Amino acid sequence: MSVTLFLVRHGETEENKLRILQGHMPGTLSELGKEQAAAVGVRLAGESFDGMYCSDLQRCKDTAAIMNETLGLPVVYSSLLRERDWGRSTGVSLLKQRVPIDPSAESVEAMFARAQSFLRMMWAEHSGQRILVVSHGLFLRILISVIEGEYYKHVRPLENTEVRTFVVERLPSDDELQKDEQDATAN
Repeated sequence: MSVTLFLVRHGETEENKLRILQGHMPGTLSELGKEQAAAVGVRLAGESFDGMYCSDLQRCKDTAAIMNETLGLPVVYSSLLRERDWGRSTGVSLLKQRVPIDPSAESVEAMFARAQSFLRMMWAEHSGQRILVVSHGLFLRILISVIEGEYYKHVRPLENTEVRTFVVERLPSDDELQKDEQDATAN
């Protein structure tokens, strides 16, 4: 049993250019972001997919819609795939100020729990399938860290519309997941 996941970060947004912590903001694809989405759709056209899962935030929905002009896949929108909720830090531009993350932000542990829930769902509902996943930079790093058993800060950040492919042949054990969460908390 396995599931193959093609992980794609959304296209560049106007907020990305300003280094704004978007979190649960909708985000607006830039012209480059729209071009990136179209190009990744064309690049993936030779692959076969059984479906697409997409964050329910607008920047991902827009990216998926543009990709789907070429791919034509059924799409399931999921809040599990959302970016970190930055709480009161949402909307802060890191170009203007370097501020500590507000305590109201979603914890890394909560993001790990979402990533684990998503993987369990993929494993249960899509074993033997190839699924395209459109999500966000930090969340995808967390998801990859769960898949690989690697500390998330050691996972190279994804560029806009970068694709990384993983064949998930097993779910991490509870001991591995607890270690990942402890590593996240300690750092």
